[in-house]
Amino acid sequence: MDARGSVNIVGTLLLFLFSACFAHSTLGRTGLATEAAAPRNGSLCATEATYTPENRSSLCPLSMPCPSPCQPSTKGKYFTPVLYAPTNLNAPPSPRVALLIPYFGRLPRWFPLFCKTVSYNPGFDWLIFTEKKFEATGFELPPNLIFYNMSMLDFCGLLAQRLGVRPMTSMPSRKVCDTKPFFGDLFREYVEGYDFWGYTDLDILYGNISRWITPEVLRNNDVVTVFSFLAVGDFTLYRRSPAVARLPFMMEGYLPALNDLTTKYGMDEWVGKKMNIAKVIRQEKDRGALRVWSGPEPWASVSFVQQDQYYPCQRSHVRCIKTIPPRVRIYWRQGQMWRSGHPNFPRSRRNFIMYYHFIRTKRRVAASYSEKFLSAEQFCVNGSHHLSLTCP
Repeated sequence: MDARGSVNIVGTLLLFLFSACFAHSTLGRTGLATEAAAPRNGSLCATEATYTPENRSSLCPLSMPCPSPCQPSTKGKYFTPVLYAPTNLNAPPSPRVALLIPYFGRLPRWFPLFCKTVSYNPGFDWLIFTEKKFEATGFELPPNLIFYNMSMLDFCGLLAQRLGVRPMTSMPSRKVCDTKPFFGDLFREYVEGYDFWGYTDLDILYGNISRWITPEVLRNNDVVTVFSFLAVGDFTLYRRSPAVARLPFMMEGYLPALNDLTTKYGMDEWVGKKMNIAKVIRQEKDRGALRVWSGPEPWASVSFVQQDQYYPCQRSHVRCIKTIPPRVRIYWRQGQMWRSGHPNFPRSRRNFIMYYHFIRTKRRVAASYSEKFLSAEQFCVNGSHHLSLTCP
């Protein structure tokens, strides 16, 4: 065989191999190749279209390993949440959680960004009770955020009907915080089918909640909170059980306090001057009647949430939360949130946090917000408490 014949044979073989590879890749893209569609290491990636209220409990939390995650796609200029299918199909279903927020008045300007961070926590539902319909061109609400029509007058009617509060037509917005421990009773028909209910706020941007509050934490506890003082108004969860339902009614003098519209008693957390739900929780925990989770040891409290205000230390066991220093940055990227530059943690590693609560700096966040943050894969809160896309 001469050299020319050898070249022709080699060329034919190369053409055959190229054609086979091309056919295989084409089949994989069209979904006809089962090998290409098979999950790797037991991990599949779910899209927004596969998420429904019926199957939310079957989706694993973001803290579970997912070796081949889907990257978030965009619909127009806005976002689609990243969801994962379970890696352990034999695991019991995750407890269902409903976070309740009655909000009367115009929704804040940063509300779409709040929704974006909510969408990356499919194991939790946010139920918002308001009479202000949210409308935004081109913006889609995440499936785990549900609006219910309710006015302030309706809310006051529930207080009178179910708690025996004197009839009223309105109350100061800050006074609504005193009613938070009673949300499980006030909104009981809305939390049917959930294992936990809780309260939170709208001036919050969330990271990956399931990194800390795992299905195991929920199954093994009756009250789940984020601070060592056992109850805070920005995030506390309660199991739906008769024993836990009695807790707010064990606060001595709760009814006169609810009727007093001139004073905010702080009944929803540990800072209450005369009475608060934290005292009742501690009392029941100490006598062994209540299982309480208040953070991962030994870094409970200050390690996995960040606020922008200062809490004075009232007891030796309470960890102070100081105002966020100018050098600290809060970063968010595809559902994960962390801070850097904090004096208590090495600058070299990411200190992941569950959420950022901007209590005192709402105006700065509102002023710096724009629609461009919705299509961004990441953003940050800089040292001046403004939202930014270019934090160092």
